[in-house]
Amino acid sequence: MNPYSESEAHSMITAPKEYRDPAPLIIEYRKGFRRTFDLYSSGRQGQFKIDIYFGWGEKMTFQLRVENVILVRLDIGYKPHRNPDFEKLSVPHLHLYREGYESRWAYPLPAYFFPCLHDPEQTLEAFLQFCSVTKKPIIHFYR
Repeated sequence: MNPYSESEAHSMITAPKEYRDPAPLIIEYRKGFRRTFDLYSSGRQGQFKIDIYFGWGEKMTFQLRVENVILVRLDIGYKPHRNPDFEKLSVPHLHLYREGYESRWAYPLPAYFFPCLHDPEQTLEAFLQFCSVTKKPIIHFYR
């Protein structure tokens, strides 16, 4: 059973969201680093989570989810992805929720939205903007 229609998912992705914790967000750019933080939106959309993960080498994943349903996931530095229709996508790519498939569909990355993939700070900033985060955390990156 699908938790959301594509229309509902799109509404949640584009709903303005804000980070409410006054403390800065500490991000360590190192292998194995994981961090999740909460975002809030008024109305039906409620609470969201952003997950950050840094893997081996240049691997990075940023995702927006509501409960355990991934709405948007950005994968950088991983193997190519094969969609349910067998289309193969290179990396990086962007997963967007699709009714009946949840986050199993990936799309070519809009380069105009993510111009600096080699820089994790700028990439996270672009991802937050893509996910309609209007009040962003103060982020301290440590390498």
